[in-house]
Amino acid sequence: MRIFRKYLFLFLFLFVFSPVFANVSLQKSLDDFVKLSDAVKTSDASVYVCNSSGKTLYEYNSNMLMAPASNLKILTTASALHYLGSDYRYKTSVYGTPIDKERGVMESSLYLVGSGDPTFREPFFEDSMDILKEFAQTLSEKGLRRFTGDLIGDDSVFDREFVGLGWKKSYMLDEYAAQCAGLSLNSNLIRLTLANGISSFIPDCSIININDKTTSGTYTEINIERTPETNDVTVNGTIAPWEAGGATFTIHNPSLFTTDAFDKVLKNQNIYMTGNVKLLPETDKRYKYSQFIELASHESPAMLDILKVMMKESDNLLAQHIFKTIGAKVAGHGTRENSEKAILDFLKEADVDVVGLSMADGCGLSVENRISTKQMGKFLSYMLTQKEKDDFISTFPKSGVDGTLRYRMQNLDVRAKTGTINGCSSLCGYVKATNGEIYVFAVITNNHTTGPSKYKGFEDSIAEIISRVN
Repeated sequence: MRIFRKYLFLFLFLFVFSPVFANVSLQKSLDDFVKLSDAVKTSDASVYVCNSSGKTLYEYNSNMLMAPASNLKILTTASALHYLGSDYRYKTSVYGTPIDKERGVMESSLYLVGSGDPTFREPFFEDSMDILKEFAQTLSEKGLRRFTGDLIGDDSVFDREFVGLGWKKSYMLDEYAAQCAGLSLNSNLIRLTLANGISSFIPDCSIININDKTTSGTYTEINIERTPETNDVTVNGTIAPWEAGGATFTIHNPSLFTTDAFDKVLKNQNIYMTGNVKLLPETDKRYKYSQFIELASHESPAMLDILKVMMKESDNLLAQHIFKTIGAKVAGHGTRENSEKAILDFLKEADVDVVGLSMADGCGLSVENRISTKQMGKFLSYMLTQKEKDDFISTFPKSGVDGTLRYRMQNLDVRAKTGTINGCSSLCGYVKATNGEIYVFAVITNNHTTGPSKYKGFEDSIAEIISRVN
């Protein structure tokens, strides 16, 4: 009997205290590593680790407000699932008046009405023009050959702050800084080709003014400059006679770009107008189409499918559109202020202290974004308790498998979001440890004094230490 009691006591002791010992061991291992790391010595570093119940297991400068880079997309994703739902779909419509089929004439303007859909592009459609071509085909089949008004783009679902707050001017032509608008096409990028003094664009549009300063040379190398807040483009460099010079860059005013491209598609279907391409006057209220009829429409893929592309590939344009869609859904107009308020309100519901947390954009590109690793970690643990948990986790890159983690931590079971901007690196998400438990971790470093690889290694090492808990 004594032997039985002895072993029973030992079993109960181990059952009750083993997690405590494991946590103490984890804390020591992390502390030993972090405080001796070169990454900590060459940057401002912050680390937070908790279990799935939100119990803090380790923290280092965890209340320090940091620029999170693309880890801000975590807040955008969770809020989209909360406010919009995984099956939310954007709808784009074409409105007009009845068509006189005998004459092929519509006695009104034609309206292209956007909802902020960012999916007229790869990987959602092989040809970014597919939906606009479908619209034109539908109108042609309805007998339309001419309309007597204008072709009007309605992008009023969002404001016309096309560029995120705090985005650097040096980003403005780069693909990762494409502008966000209520009407969007081809990731709001355009491909310019110059050959024999002739310029052409994909997608075809007429809103770009080219100042070609290239010269003939023995090799081809061109440089693009776009005047801020215009589509006046200067091209410098040399082009070999037997080659074409090409460059892809961001477009200004994506709504006008999309509407103008639709005009080109309509003309290809022999549908013409007597007016001009224009946008509705900017307003914070949606225009009502009760006096018109819907002539064509399209619904996007489901929000969950969009979120998976956005998170796994860290797509800034998708994130910006989703961010503003949240504001449009909650407050009636997609502005930064409305979207930030909606997301912070959600974090407050999650019992996260949001003091100091700010969202200058929804993608993390802005240097003005701020969040602490404790705020991020607490929110990540909260999401494990929500009905959207599985959908939420499914959007994260998986280590060694896909997205931005396909070549990192290949022997670990990690679901986490990466982040990188100048002088900043981050990795936040979930680690499955040897004991089968899920742990939450958030690592952010700012103000780097050396290259980014050191800080990526720092992040991976923290995830590995957590994974060894048994």
